Amino acid sequence: MDAVLAQMRTIGPSISFMLDDLKRSSRAADRLVAVAIMQMELSRADPNWLLLRFSEDVPFIFYHAALILENLARTRSGTDKVDLVDVAQNALDIVEGFEGAPDSATVNVLNSIIADVF
Repeated sequence: MDAVLAQMRTIGPSISFMLDDLKRSSRAADRLVAVAIMQMELSRADPNWLLLRFSEDVPFIFYHAALILENLARTRSGTDKVDLVDVAQNALDIVEGFEGAPDSATVNVLNSIIADVF
């Protein structure tokens, strides 16, 4: 899956005009392309849409959505950063609410966002 995502990042800039359609798609593959575009074009990242990935998509997407949130948190300050911490906390609550052990890499990224503010 990482190789597929890397290819999506390569083509992402050429199809970034399709981001809104990809975000609305019912296909997980299209939503993964949207995530890849947001990774390459952080200014187009949508924290609220990313939060939905944690309840509507698969763990592979969770991790990559969390990485976008982490990168956003590093570039923001003040209220914007606090809002991202809220998104990260909500995402963490969702991930930890699943049966079984949550993905430790995703949990670590989300915890780092939360800890960075305090």
